[in-house]
Amino acid sequence: MTDYDVIVVGGGAAGMSAAITAHDRGARVLLFEGETELGGSTALSGGWFFAAGTSVQRAAGIIDDTPEAMFDYYAQVNQWRIDPPVVQRLCEEAGAAFEWLVSLGVDFPLKNLKRSGMETIARGHQPVGRGAEIAEMLERAVRSRSIDIALGNRVERLLPGGVVARGDTATANALVIATGGFGQNREMLRRCYPTVGDKHSSMSAPGSQGDGITMAAAHGAIVTGHDTGLLIPCASIAQGQIEPGGWSMLVNRDGRRFIDESSYYSVLSLAIRAEGGYCFAVFDEATRRGAPLDGSFGDLLGDHDVSDERMAAWSHEAVRAGDVDALAEAMGVSSRVLRGTVAHAAPRHALRTPPFYAVRITPGVVALTACGLTIDVEARVLDEAGEPIPGWFAAGETTGNVVGDMYIASGNSIANCVVYGRIAGDNAARYQQRGRP
Repeated sequence: MTDYDVIVVGGGAAGMSAAITAHDRGARVLLFEGETELGGSTALSGGWFFAAGTSVQRAAGIIDDTPEAMFDYYAQVNQWRIDPPVVQRLCEEAGAAFEWLVSLGVDFPLKNLKRSGMETIARGHQPVGRGAEIAEMLERAVRSRSIDIALGNRVERLLPGGVVARGDTATANALVIATGGFGQNREMLRRCYPTVGDKHSSMSAPGSQGDGITMAAAHGAIVTGHDTGLLIPCASIAQGQIEPGGWSMLVNRDGRRFIDESSYYSVLSLAIRAEGGYCFAVFDEATRRGAPLDGSFGDLLGDHDVSDERMAAWSHEAVRAGDVDALAEAMGVSSRVLRGTVAHAAPRHALRTPPFYAVRITPGVVALTACGLTIDVEARVLDEAGEPIPGWFAAGETTGNVVGDMYIASGNSIANCVVYGRIAGDNAARYQQRGRP
């Protein structure tokens, strides 16, 4: 006899959603979490949830949005380079997963319904308490059930019928792998997300080491989605981050403006990559003093300190000068080109009040890693032949064929976690009951 019906590895949004669902399906559940508390990266996030056809949308007068429209947007932004059935199911189930969170006590106010990416319809829902509120309500639901929780127990090895943690084996009929991404694992970032390079920071939880991906791959699970995820363009100054937005003008290494600075962050990162991997944020003293502290992407980063104290501690990424020609020389670009760029700049980007600044910008903040295990529409982990590994399911940032090349909008990640966490938990419980989902 096995110790449990279902073992869930990982206590973030995906893992907790799976554990709750499996329990409610009648399974005996053990939840492993390597850190000393539940929540994972979800607890640190802005908490955005991307969904169509929700009660909040209807309350806002958006009555004609559908999962089909959400899928079309998802596919078009990714130029159809997606796993269509997997993405389609995400879109179909996102609304129900959203309402499930509401039923657990997560408060998504009407005022926080926004366009969170490049879409024309507001599908981004943010809780009052951001990601911490989602994590709190999920944890409350977990602890209100007879789910065994093993905190501070990092799983060391996956088995066909269980796991090994701290040298002890726990057995189960089905396993859900929801260990998150690998934003804190530098070696894995270099191997699976080479675009990041050696210079980066990550907004993920300390436990984001890619354990589940690595351990499952050792059993033949196929890993896909290499070099994809969400990078935020930024510059490090005095141990902090400056995030460019519509308030600064972006120019390439030739000194030419190359993009609308208000573009969504995944678009900006791809554009900067195409320009050779870096660009410059150019602004004057008046703009610096008026720069927003929370920025347009404050749900994730929120640190836009360009104060006197911060800017006084110069790094090699920032230069300043008293005129455009001197600034161009310090940047290493043509003064004639930069003068022309500045001359044709919009009023908000004009350089009028010296000193003028140029800060080297790279896609350097890892908000999400999207390389991971390949799953099917039932959240079953697939091997290299595309066959399900018996009894193994996965969800959330551990998966690699859900997000796509382009991160479509804020909330895409948590929607993925909850939708496929619920599917994984449901099918894991069914598997232990029937021997198959």
